[in-house]
Amino acid sequence: MIQAGKLRRKIVIQENQYPRDDFGKAVRDEYGAPIDNWVDIWTCYASMEPLSGKEYFAAQQIQAEQITRFRIRYPRIQIHPGMRVKHHDPVLDADRHFDIGAVIDQNEMHVEVWLMTTEEVKPIPAVNL
Repeated sequence: MIQAGKLRRKIVIQENQYPRDDFGKAVRDEYGAPIDNWVDIWTCYASMEPLSGKEYFAAQQIQAEQITRFRIRYPRIQIHPGMRVKHHDPVLDADRHFDIGAVIDQNEMHVEVWLMTTEEVKPIPAVNL
């Protein structure tokens, strides 16, 4: 059983619902890629547990990635990989987005769900004091 006091982060589960034209085809940008349209599906409270981070070199620059586990009560909706978690960070005063990679029903008891997510960490610009 998850304790209510640990669920102190308000999160929003979002799903990418690509906009469609009058003929039902996905609207694309000038490069032919579908246009993202992230829609809020469900709001709940969660515990947020950073598990690990890594840096790797790709496309001539250093990329950083952080793996985070969100623990929530069993949801009333179906959550699946491909969705994302939006969390407003009050310290940075900015929204952070975490891509859901796995949804784990802890012990198959339908009480607690773990959302295993990754976040591409963007460098924070230096502040001149």
